[in-house]
Amino acid sequence: MDIPPTRELRLIRRRTLLLIAGAFGLFGVVFGTWLVLLAELQVTLALSPATLGAALTAGLLASFPVMFFSGRAVDRWGAGCVIAGSVGVIGVAFAGTALAHTVWVLLPFFLLFYSATAAYEVGINAAAISHEQTSGKRVISYFHATFSGFAALSALSVGALLAFGASPRLLYLTPAALAVCFGLAVWWSGIKLQRDIVPPLPAKASPRLCLTPTVLLLAAVTALAFLTEGEMGNWLTIYLRSVLDLPVLAGTSGFVTFHSAMFLGRLAGARAALQSGRWRVLQVAGATVAGGMLLALVTEQPLLVVFGVLLVGLGLSVVAPTAYSLVGDAAAEQTGAASSVLTTVGYGGYLFGPVLVGGIAQVAGLRLALATIVVAGSGIALLSSAQRSVGAGRSPAHSPPVSTSALSLLPAHSAMPPGLEAQGNGGAV
Repeated sequence: MDIPPTRELRLIRRRTLLLIAGAFGLFGVVFGTWLVLLAELQVTLALSPATLGAALTAGLLASFPVMFFSGRAVDRWGAGCVIAGSVGVIGVAFAGTALAHTVWVLLPFFLLFYSATAAYEVGINAAAISHEQTSGKRVISYFHATFSGFAALSALSVGALLAFGASPRLLYLTPAALAVCFGLAVWWSGIKLQRDIVPPLPAKASPRLCLTPTVLLLAAVTALAFLTEGEMGNWLTIYLRSVLDLPVLAGTSGFVTFHSAMFLGRLAGARAALQSGRWRVLQVAGATVAGGMLLALVTEQPLLVVFGVLLVGLGLSVVAPTAYSLVGDAAAEQTGAASSVLTTVGYGGYLFGPVLVGGIAQVAGLRLALATIVVAGSGIALLSSAQRSVGAGRSPAHSPPVSTSALSLLPAHSAMPPGLEAQGNGGAV
């Protein structure tokens, strides 16, 4: 096999970097659009909070087996295969949701959407973990910042278009087209690279991966973060518009503020982790989430509510990327399995959140239901403080790259061509 020269390897890594960043950016567009339109969908189909919560829970429940098999697929065939396949299904789900007129027609597309996004999230986070390991740079926070930035931009755009009378059903079609086009781009770029450079090897099972205390602790932290992010995404706009009775554009501003804060926090998160340590960052982040949400719920003044949402976004922004970065160190040779473990347990928060909030809101109101975010933020802070008792310790700011992957879109354990190790980090991005 011909060994790519250093210059070509750098070019390949830059192309891989752009593909991963593009994948996270598209994910932001998809969820920014989906979550803003969710409030319109509730009004259009006259869904109660309990019905909407049940539909969300059903969709998330369907995603669990998908995440398990997606992690194995990443380790066997590479993240590119999972990303390309799942993003095409996301496009189909968006188009189908635009045509739904009853909850029974909508439900299959909810199942399809959340299953596909679960597989997609496993794929892009596995690619990001592997890229961080091979480059030796803390880049996961920047990838997640790309997601948040595009989510905020798409939410603002969709909110403005709705305020000017645009049809919600037509707004579903743009992300659908983008998803299909990006899937084709990944197929022709990432998959072709995989076959040309490194042939995949059979996946290796890791039955002990879920049993390590550090991975379990990080999974619990991720579950609380996903629960919080899911509640903010699914219910914040509804809370601002139905409970506080804000107009469409003002109600959308809360979601935009949240994801703008997530974007800015993730840009600063990598530097904060270098200066203070990643576990310390998680502790402070959890406390910030709890305090910010408490402020947002105890007042009805729009500016104070938005400021509280801003604090929640800043605190939450660093939790997931920091957890994925830490678990990447714990399972560097099986990034697909590691990503799958965190995403699967994390989605437990997504699964539990909608039915929890919907049930509490039905009985005691949405304001009290969203107080669960205060509890979740406190839990993140406490669990991160408990890392010393499980022997996790503080990870060094710069861990040496230990993965043997040549590309982060390849299987995490793929064999590296002889001599490529010598070129290792010559292709810094």
